[in-house]
Amino acid sequence: MNGKPKGLLTGKKATFIIATGGIYDAQTRMASFNFVEPYLRTLFGFLGVTDATFLTAGGTMALNHGQDRDTFLAPHIQAVTAKAQAA
Repeated sequence: MNGKPKGLLTGKKATFIIATGGIYDAQTRMASFNFVEPYLRTLFGFLGVTDATFLTAGGTMALNHGQDRDTFLAPHIQAVTAKAQAA
């Protein structure tokens, strides 16, 4: 044994569906403020889950400024549906 702890959930997959007020995608100026994904990757990695998928509906604040809810949700619902069908 190498002395390193090993999580008990090895071989498992996790899909996280997250909504954020801002857009914190990797290619944006606000990427450094994305604390949710790294935190969950670290936490679940410690438990042994290393195959994690994140489906993020970023920019929900736009709904407070008049963007149509159905128009905003359509691509996110499509992504969730596609992921569920692929599983």
